[in-house]
Amino acid sequence: MLFINVFCRKRIVSGYAVILLMIFYVTFWITRCLSLRDMDCIELQKVIKKSDFMIYDVKMGEGYHLICLPLDSIPVILQCLVIMSEDRRFYDHRGIDIFRAFTAVQTNYKAGKTVLGASTITQQLVKILWGSHKRTVLGKIHESFGALILDALLTKDRILELYFNSAVWIPGHIGIYNAVFHEYKKKVSALNQHEMIALSVSLPAPVLPEMLDTNRRYHNRYIRLKEEAVKTGLLESD
Repeated sequence: MLFINVFCRKRIVSGYAVILLMIFYVTFWITRCLSLRDMDCIELQKVIKKSDFMIYDVKMGEGYHLICLPLDSIPVILQCLVIMSEDRRFYDHRGIDIFRAFTAVQTNYKAGKTVLGASTITQQLVKILWGSHKRTVLGKIHESFGALILDALLTKDRILELYFNSAVWIPGHIGIYNAVFHEYKKKVSALNQHEMIALSVSLPAPVLPEMLDTNRRYHNRYIRLKEEAVKTGLLESD
């Protein structure tokens, strides 16, 4: 009887410990995500600079200056192309897309390799800001939970705005403004149809636009997105 009582007490204590850890974990993510609501560009750059994921893609020295754009100054066509290419159910899911994940598993299993990604724009943003290049199941679960919290606390437009300003669009350059200015020497609002498609299909692993004709995967994604955009009426046919 004494053994049973001791065993029960240990189970109760363990249960309380698990509950406390869960509360701490959820609070941790809520605090992180809420900080992004009104975060300015300077603070966003600090977060990106600390990211274990981004340090492998961009060398952000002391002279690097990230310039952020409000969503309403980014062409709607470019926004639609990115959503069409990366996360077509962006405005319908709650941070993670179970249907897309299931489809990706089936497709990749049949192909015997990874040919279709399952990460939503929200998951990609979490990975950019707080993720790691070490891909593990536990890490994926961690990022997915963060995406659920982020989607619950921020508007879709704010999430999309943060994504445009923190993603690597051109190798070595973070944010849509910095990438476009460096590569095309123009404002984002002045991008033409070809340039917007090229930028959209380079995500989430960017390549230089001049590789469009030599990088087969990049070229095929460009053709597919262009055809779909024309078919849906988003773009006019050449």
